[in-house]
Amino acid sequence: MMATSVPQAVQSCHDLLLWLIPQLDECPRSRRFTLGERLEAGLLDVLELLVEAAYTRHKEAPLRHTNLRHASTSVTRGCSMTCAIISPASPRGTQKIAVDQAR
Repeated sequence: MMATSVPQAVQSCHDLLLWLIPQLDECPRSRRFTLGERLEAGLLDVLELLVEAAYTRHKEAPLRHTNLRHASTSVTRGCSMTCAIISPASPRGTQKIAVDQAR
């Protein structure tokens, strides 16, 4: 678990990745390297942008990029759930990350 001084949005994204990666490891190979890889890469990008926003003085640009990347990742996640690649019952959904960004 990450330290308590870490911003909540960063912690939530980290927790989601910890849940998601084992889920993706169980995906059929044909989907793991298409939707699964895009979803994982997208959330890693969101995490990186959240960390940048948390530790920089000028937060507007990184948060704008975070919101765009988060939106595209959410669409990919929706496709993954529709194709039954991942379970819709995540312990910490991507919606929580969006809410935490506003704090």
